[in-house]
Amino acid sequence: MEARCLELEGTRVVRLTKVLTRPSILETWREAIAAGESIRPFANLSVAPLRLSVVVPTMLDVALGGGQGRVIHLSPPDEMSYASMAHVLCEWGSLDESRLHPVDAPNDPSMGLLVGPHAALGQPFFTEGIATEVSTTAVKRFLGEE
Repeated sequence: MEARCLELEGTRVVRLTKVLTRPSILETWREAIAAGESIRPFANLSVAPLRLSVVVPTMLDVALGGGQGRVIHLSPPDEMSYASMAHVLCEWGSLDESRLHPVDAPNDPSMGLLVGPHAALGQPFFTEGIATEVSTTAVKRFLGEE
């Protein structure tokens, strides 16, 4: 699909990493932990979280001609595992970290889930990168936006 879009003159592609929206996995996890339940976040699956409040103005800037690349990757400069994101949630919300039981995501194509090595900037598959706030900051600010 991306290649077909780029065949059209003047088109640009913006690749986004994980955009945190409501309801979110973080809210689901917070509710579960607060209710005394355990969660099993993936330890081997990376995420580079973006807040919608960062994505929207950046997309507007790109639409109005900002940036030079035809393929733009919007991402934090780092990434974290889902398990690390759950630890940030517990630390931020003073939740019981003993309720976290990280597991490995299956790497089984028949299940529709392939564990990729990276999600953040620094990967050689785009022509321009726009770095946002670091992943931990994105998660904490997202939690504070309620």
